[in-house]
Amino acid sequence: MSETLIRAVVDGQDMLLTISELSAALSCNQPNPQPAPAIDENSTFIDEGELSGWTISNGTKTAPWPSWVRNTKTSSPGPGMSSVLSRPVSYPAASKDFIVYGKVRAKNAPGCFSVVWLMSGSKSLSIWFGSADAASASQGAISIRGSFSDALHVKQVGSGFDYESEPVEFALHFDSKFSTINCYFMRDGQPPEFRGRVRCEAFQAPTIQTVTGSGAPAYTWIEHDYLMVCRPNIIGIGDSIEDGRMGFSADPSINAVDGKSSWRAHALLLQGLRNRLVVNKGVPGNTSEQVLSRIYSDAVDNGPRYIVVGCSNNDYGSGVTHEKRTENIVSTVSAVSQSGIKCILRNSLYGSSSPIVGGSAVTNGAYRDYHKLWWDTQAAAISGVDYLIDPMTVLRNAADDYVNSEYLAPDGVHPNVAGYTVIGSIFRF
Repeated sequence: MSETLIRAVVDGQDMLLTISELSAALSCNQPNPQPAPAIDENSTFIDEGELSGWTISNGTKTAPWPSWVRNTKTSSPGPGMSSVLSRPVSYPAASKDFIVYGKVRAKNAPGCFSVVWLMSGSKSLSIWFGSADAASASQGAISIRGSFSDALHVKQVGSGFDYESEPVEFALHFDSKFSTINCYFMRDGQPPEFRGRVRCEAFQAPTIQTVTGSGAPAYTWIEHDYLMVCRPNIIGIGDSIEDGRMGFSADPSINAVDGKSSWRAHALLLQGLRNRLVVNKGVPGNTSEQVLSRIYSDAVDNGPRYIVVGCSNNDYGSGVTHEKRTENIVSTVSAVSQSGIKCILRNSLYGSSSPIVGGSAVTNGAYRDYHKLWWDTQAAAISGVDYLIDPMTVLRNAADDYVNSEYLAPDGVHPNVAGYTVIGSIFRF
């Protein structure tokens, strides 16, 4: 299958390029060198499929081949008759973001279901193989479950999977801001794929477990190549452009779950590491001052290696002067860099040349000129920025510097999926 062609402006020329050609062309045109890749997984717990350290009940633990640990159920079906493989686990700071990564295979047969589980009393988060409702068997289904306010919340995130023949790599991101678990599937050479979310409150379990269903047959098994608990390696903070509007939002109350509607869904970052998920801390409507006000609580305090700071698209409409905008962004970047974290500064978008939204400030030249002038004269001079990312290099019309209409949602403000795709194409490190 041929690669999708993308229209972009490179060195003042309007071109049709594949994503790989576009990435290569832009790599020679970035104002700052790319930051060095993170050197580790930023983890607090890693098990690389080692038999030692695990205890088991109602089953046997074996190594079917090197670097895999299998939990096989030996008990007959019945209440309390799961086989449970357990190992003590460590976490990042309490009530902060963390990500559980794993690579798992499981018996795929009628009546068989199994789980990767973190549980403390009535609080839990888990991913289920062979269950659509995180309670009973459904061959080929995958679901997630979280606990929130003494209730269990379940989401089916896949069906028709042959997880016995093809291992499933997953990421379960606990979002401390919105008390959710976000599920992603991970594949080599591809961006993480958002599969769904459930509500889940903050807690820390004493162990991580692989478990077979109590009602499953005695031959049911689940095995893992690795299991990890990590701090985020990358966090993106900003406004609705960072959040993924119009189709996606980290806020569950907005109910926007189009996983392709964000630049994160199309970025290839930290290839070679498992911990390459970009954690979303975008908040619609935020100005640069509001981003600054939460840079520690939402980003720095989560202990990432990189923070992508999105320049607010809301400053102009909120009457923020260039001087105040610079002051806010300088302070935000300083908070990142002085914490020993790499800072990536992303430009805002310049809006549409057509007044799609009646009376909107984003559809006139003053809005475009405000953002363009600030980026052209201020961004490169900010100390502490390790890498500048300018989406307008791939979104703009060469003739007038607005965003090309084919990359905009109907509101003329936010990118559509095509727009987020090309933004993601320039995030490569």
